[in-house]
Amino acid sequence: MAFKSLLNPNHYWYVGFLNGDEKMGMCQFEVDPITNIADVSINLNPDHRNKRLSTTLLSQSIATFLTERPTNLRARIKKTNIGSITCFLRIGFVFERYDNGINYYTYSVPPIKLIESPL
Repeated sequence: MAFKSLLNPNHYWYVGFLNGDEKMGMCQFEVDPITNIADVSINLNPDHRNKRLSTTLLSQSIATFLTERPTNLRARIKKTNIGSITCFLRIGFVFERYDNGINYYTYSVPPIKLIESPL
């Protein structure tokens, strides 16, 4: 299920459910309108942690978000949050830098290759 803020067109939420009605967690994307980079965060229901569901939720949320708003992504994760770090690395995020207890990761959307018409 996807939500877009009515007050802020640069804010997106994606909520994942199990068995149709049990909230698994949510992913949030906040796009900086100047840089067009989206900050990504994930929050998993505590009952569903340590089950590798975060990777599925994050990857599906990213795929859906990028169809609406193709942009590069950034994640800021506490260096002690090994579960989130592992999840983001599995998806394809790349470590960028460390600053004051926070690891910064990026995910770049590949450029679209133009195919010339044979006509």
